Amino acid sequence: NVIPSSNALFAEALYKLGKLSGEQKYLDIAYDAVRQVYQIATEEAVFYDYFHWLKLAMLMGNPGLEVVVMGDHFKNDLLELNHGFQPDIVFAGSGTPSTLPLLSDKFVKNQNTIYVCRDHVCRLPVNTPQAAVKLIAEERVN
Repeated sequence: NVIPSSNALFAEALYKLGKLSGEQKYLDIAYDAVRQVYQIATEEAVFYDYFHWLKLAMLMGNPGLEVVVMGDHFKNDLLELNHGFQPDIVFAGSGTPSTLPLLSDKFVKNQNTIYVCRDHVCRLPVNTPQAAVKLIAEERVN
């Protein structure tokens, strides 16, 4: 079925919301939903019916990265970074200070900064998408 399950999409949205906000309750709901479907999905002969659930299970089993882009050019930098199939990265950004846990204390006035993080622990910021791509590649190897 090429049309994703609305429940799978909702669970993925909750997972990403939990990663962005740091709110464990959203992650717990997403994990519970995947647990309920996972056994059926892995036993079925027709895996593609459960593709989006299995993709989310893969993402949860191998927690990916968070990439935070802050500054006046955050939209352009996000577009440059967020291309291709990268389900293991949660992208976020803002042109102003933010109170979201993942974005808080990362805004530097008159400067574009890009943070590559894993579980809300960030490497030193860089200022160009090209430098961020190198950090992402390094993090994926680790």
